[in-house]
Amino acid sequence: HIVEARVLEAMGVDYIDESEVLTPADEEFHLNKNTFTVPFVCGCRDLGEASRRIAEGAAMLRTKGEPGTG
Repeated sequence: HIVEARVLEAMGVDYIDESEVLTPADEEFHLNKNTFTVPFVCGCRDLGEASRRIAEGAAMLRTKGEPGTG
């Protein structure tokens, strides 16, 4: 996903929405969001997850509900 993110950055997108619903594509080479100029939006379910996403370089957060909660 690193190459895809770099292509989106080069295209001048406003932000990249990183979905954590899917399993990580590459456990060894985690996407370092701090090396990008384009901001990342990441999902979180609780305060602990929000803190981890911010530490990973997320510029914006969106809340994720559990299935069936409306």
